Amino acid sequence: MRIGELAEQAGISTKAIRYYEQIGILAPPARTAAGYRTYDQLTIGRLTFVRAAQAVGLTLGEIRQIIAFRDDGQAPCAHVTGLLQRHAADLDMRIRELQQLRGELQQLAERATTLDPDSARPSGSATSSPDTPPAAAPKAYHAWAMGDCSTGIVIGRSASGPVRRHWVQAAIPELGPTRRPGG
Repeated sequence: MRIGELAEQAGISTKAIRYYEQIGILAPPARTAAGYRTYDQLTIGRLTFVRAAQAVGLTLGEIRQIIAFRDDGQAPCAHVTGLLQRHAADLDMRIRELQQLRGELQQLAERATTLDPDSARPSGSATSSPDTPPAAAPKAYHAWAMGDCSTGIVIGRSASGPVRRHWVQAAIPELGPTRRPGG
């Protein structure tokens, strides 16, 4: 079958198929005399595996490693088990971080209902530290986008992926001035 038929049957784009060939997830296909790619039914099975592996959070690099084990005639079971356990541990950590964040957001929402917008105007700059809050800073989401009531932290993603918190002093008289993230 040609690449268009394969793409349709596998439910992915022809561009993705070509990319998978380029990075080694799919072997280079046979070609017709006219130079068209031709694929067999085994390729559909491999693409089905790739989609399933991506659905459980495996990266293309990890998928390529699993396929390399299989192509070398080795059973990748121990390797796959390790990958899945590591991804499960990462998910557990993210869930804990998200639960903590939810609590912080709830605290912010409660605090924001008690703030007087006339006395909490952002101004100037603030001190910021990537890992620890100022001693008096409340644990809450930095709310500058919600108006003039600012407290708490800025949420972002680090290069490795987990949530990272940047503490910012808030524009509440007892805490000092604030600034917008990246400002």
